[in-house]
Amino acid sequence: MRAPWKRGNWYWADFTVNGSRYRIPLRFRANPDCKAPYFFARRRSQKYCRDLCALPSQKEFKRRWCAEHGEARRKARKASEKKSQRKRGK
Repeated sequence: MRAPWKRGNWYWADFTVNGSRYRIPLRFRANPDCKAPYFFARRRSQKYCRDLCALPSQKEFKRRWCAEHGEARRKARKASEKKSQRKRGK
C-alpha cells in the first residue's frame, strides 16, 4: 500500500492485490475523538467512519435545529390538537 495522497476533497490509497491495482477513496476523520485518521468511504457523502463517531455531530445538529424551529413546531402541534378536539366536541 502506498501512503494516502490527496486529490480534491478526497484522499486515495493504492493497493496491489494479486497483481491488480486498486485505488480506493479514503476520507479524513471528521470526529477529532476518533482513533483512526483515515477510513474507507462507502459513499461520497460519508463523513464518519461509523455511526458511533457520528453521534456527537448528530446531537449538535438536532440541538441547533430545535433551537431554531422547535417553538414554531410546538405551537403548530398544539393548535392542531385543539382543532381536532373541537371537531370531536370535547
